[in-house]
Amino acid sequence: MESGQVIGINAAIRAHMEGTSFAIPINRVRDIMHDLSEGKEIRHGYLGCQLTTCTPDWARENNVDSSSKSADRIPEVYGALVHKIYRKTSTHLGGLKEHDIIQRIGSETVRSASDASRLIDLATPGKS
Repeated sequence: MESGQVIGINAAIRAHMEGTSFAIPINRVRDIMHDLSEGKEIRHGYLGCQLTTCTPDWARENNVDSSSKSADRIPEVYGALVHKIYRKTSTHLGGLKEHDIIQRIGSETVRSASDASRLIDLATPGKS
């Protein structure tokens, strides 16, 4: 038997989608475990979009592979590219558009989709 490290806690399993489950990352669990143990409600930020990590190399490759106009080119920067927006969510109502790139949230620099997701998750809903 091998021992390992906990990387997440299972939060949901989709019965009709074999092998698909959803987990809370262990770093997020560490952030909220004391509040949970005290019975406090856990609230977190949610934008309502899918994000993809954008790097200069990734953007360059996609721009070369694409026959799109120069206006549709992906900027060659680090950040979180808005890939898909869900209707009637904060992202949709707030004016973000598909292919926008998030490079800052508050005073924090965003270099990847995981950076953005972590900062959004830590945000208090209803506060800007």
